[in-house]
Amino acid sequence: MTMAKWLAALLLSCFAGGAAYAATYANGLLVLDVPPGFGGPERRSPNPKETFVTFVAPVPGGTDGMQLQIAIYQASVQPEDMTEQARQTAASHFLMQRLGEIEKQHKLFIRSPVSSFRLDGRPAARVRWSDSSQGGPVQGTMYCLLLGRRIISFHVQAPGNAPKEMVAEAVRAIELVRFAD
Repeated sequence: MTMAKWLAALLLSCFAGGAAYAATYANGLLVLDVPPGFGGPERRSPNPKETFVTFVAPVPGGTDGMQLQIAIYQASVQPEDMTEQARQTAASHFLMQRLGEIEKQHKLFIRSPVSSFRLDGRPAARVRWSDSSQGGPVQGTMYCLLLGRRIISFHVQAPGNAPKEMVAEAVRAIELVRFAD
């Protein structure tokens, strides 16, 4: 077997088998330590004002994988002039808008109340949700905050059979995110 074929076979087996690895994702705005088992990032920008970065981890049992997603939106607000309370209110508002998009895709959608949270010392909002109507249970945790002139949303979505430790690691990664000043 040539070295090129061996390397190609090794890479294919790693990606097909969901090889565990840990990586750091940085984009100039934030640094996120991606938990082991997540592949990616896959980046897409449906328009110049939105960017989505997604990491996916396979879940044992052949179900859909778990996603860890970062969404970055250009804000039309002037966050530099906002008080911390106004930032918290705006983060909650944007979180509910984003969550509304997800709720439309589900029939038995249940969510927690929005809670105030801090990500890297900045005011943020958090909500947990679940659904059991489409092909088995699914759960999610979503965060939102304003960073400069951007709205940043983080989302972990996992099938109900995802190992709890794996979900907890993805949530913990978001809660330990670091932002550029």
